[in-house]
Amino acid sequence: MSERQGTPNIINLGNVKWPLSFKIPLLGFLFSLVISLIIAFTFYIESYQLVSEKEMSKLSLEAEIIKPLFSKFYFQSAQDISFLSSTPPINGMIMSKKVNDEVLFSLWQQRLNSIFVGLLKTKPHYKRMSVITVDETNDVVVSAIRVSNKVVGITKSELAKNIQLINLNEMLTTKDKQLYFSSMSIDSSNNEMKPDSVKQSSFFVANPIIDPETGNIFGILAIEVDLLSYIDELKGSSLKEINFYIADEQGRFLYYPSKKVAYQKSANIMQEFPILNEYIENNIENSELYEFKKHNKSNGLAFYSKVSFDLVKLSRTLFSYIFKLNRRHVI
Repeated sequence: MSERQGTPNIINLGNVKWPLSFKIPLLGFLFSLVISLIIAFTFYIESYQLVSEKEMSKLSLEAEIIKPLFSKFYFQSAQDISFLSSTPPINGMIMSKKVNDEVLFSLWQQRLNSIFVGLLKTKPHYKRMSVITVDETNDVVVSAIRVSNKVVGITKSELAKNIQLINLNEMLTTKDKQLYFSSMSIDSSNNEMKPDSVKQSSFFVANPIIDPETGNIFGILAIEVDLLSYIDELKGSSLKEINFYIADEQGRFLYYPSKKVAYQKSANIMQEFPILNEYIENNIENSELYEFKKHNKSNGLAFYSKVSFDLVKLSRTLFSYIFKLNRRHVI
């Protein structure tokens, strides 16, 4: 047998191909899958945006609920100081002092002290009411205070003499009978502001007592108002489900929402949340923050709002920054 006859014949079958009956359904399935994924992703993005916008609208609405509550609180203190300024003992003390009638002056002191005690009993967020004469020295001549939920009228022998008017010093040079609101006075347990260290956040609302004959300032009528106790009351009622931060015009925290502030680093809102610096420095009134990261946690929603009260010419921004966070991202 020859060599040619011993070689087998090899048939070239070509490349194996998928039949059309298989490829067409497969391509259709892949195409449908891609379209479905695109639609699902688009729907997810749109749904996320709708939910975010809905939550942001809720945050802005809650901020609008908060603002009038504090406005009403400040206006009420302004009305009370105006009422006290118009009571008869005020003019009575001026007149009796001018004629050096100490007996009559003492009677007017007692009457005004009774008014102070009665008003303090109906105003749980007022800490103290006082009249301070500003002649040669700054002397308290009438005063009532709240001590451990009890209202006490200070007797004549206990009234402070020659005091320093740290919060009301600007009133010593005024010639106008107008309302005055002091800056916030914050009492903390230490300088580093550990959790729950803010014990009191108070301010003074005051009115100068002007001698109607001479036009000179006779004294100062002042109410010390406890802002923190008012916030605590709101948190127990109308604002129970709303978490927010409040800082004064210097950025110092007046209220921090959580009782367990394990992540709080600073007593200043601009240091605690640096993202707010540009809003505060540029005097922005309101802003929606969609990508807000709180203490290196996941992004959340926040609403920033500035609140100013222009009650009188001498008033200032008493607390400026209501910073509202979505509840899901508040500790």
